[in-house]
Amino acid sequence: MKTELVIVLLASFAFATSAVGQSQQAAAESVIENARAICTFTEAAGGLTVTCPRTIARDSRLAFATAIADADAVLSGRARQISFRLKGGGLFAEANPQTGIREVTSPPPSARSSTTPSKPRTVVVGTLADTVLKWRGKALSSTQIGRDDHGLLVEWRYPDATYMMGRRLQGGIEAYRVIKITPRP
Repeated sequence: MKTELVIVLLASFAFATSAVGQSQQAAAESVIENARAICTFTEAAGGLTVTCPRTIARDSRLAFATAIADADAVLSGRARQISFRLKGGGLFAEANPQTGIREVTSPPPSARSSTTPSKPRTVVVGTLADTVLKWRGKALSSTQIGRDDHGLLVEWRYPDATYMMGRRLQGGIEAYRVIKITPRP
């Protein structure tokens, strides 16, 4: 029951300041204190990892992670990279200063194979546009830069690279794909 109470407290973070008259700072401190009661927080140079119990309901996980990320941003004065993991399991959400917070879904255990190596999550020329969105989240900006014989050409800008997308045929499937990658300094 304690977990459900904490989830309710965390999910209501956005309303805490107006509902009970607390300052945003005090509400954020309360959220983090309650989250630390059930989760483990590990600081690293690349950001923060929050490891939570598996008992958090699947449909509450994103709200739970969002409340923690919002509270952390209030307390630290900036948004930062946060990985949300389940104890003994995988990643269930990520907070990114550039793209926001997103839920990370993994296939059910029955769909995983211990003998099949996982595919690398590196965007390369030919990667489907939908796959880039799944792996990287929404781009900082997108700009139509022209046309070619196949349709529109669009650039998606991310903090570390710009991907030019164009409609191409590959493996019998015509779809928007990465046709050029330009690393950003």
